[in-house]
Amino acid sequence: MLHGVCVFGYLQIVKQTTNNPNENNLLRGWQLMAILLAVFPPSDELRMSLGNYISTHISSTSPRVAACAEYCLHRMFKICELGRRSELPTTPEIQALARMRPMMVRVWLLDERCVFACVGGHQHGGQHFVPFLRAACGPTDS
Repeated sequence: MLHGVCVFGYLQIVKQTTNNPNENNLLRGWQLMAILLAVFPPSDELRMSLGNYISTHISSTSPRVAACAEYCLHRMFKICELGRRSELPTTPEIQALARMRPMMVRVWLLDERCVFACVGGHQHGGQHFVPFLRAACGPTDS
C-alpha cells in the first residue's frame, strides 16, 4: 500500500510542477518533492521517468526552479543509493529540506566542547560523523 501512495504522491507533485503559472505554488511543489525524496525512493518503474522530469527543469528559465530541480535530482540519487528511511524525518529536518539547505547539528563532545556539523536529510550517522568527529577532536593517542 505504501508503494502506491508514494507513486501517487510523486505523480501529484509532477502534475503541480508542470506548467504552473503561479511561481509560489510551483516552488512549494518542488519543496514537497525534496521532502518526499528524502524519505521515500521512487519505485523502479518511476525512477527513470522522474529523473528525466527533474533533469529537464535544471535548465529552467527560472533560476529558483532550476536550483530546486538540481537539489531534487541530488536527493533522488541519494535516496536511491541509501534506500527508504526507517524513521520519519524530524521537524527541523523537514524545514531544512523545504529550504533545500543542510541542517546545522550541535554535537557535544566528552571533553565538554561543542562542535557544529552540517547534515542533509537521510544520512547514516557513522558513515558521515565518524570522519567529522575525528577531525573535530584532533589526533588521539592510540
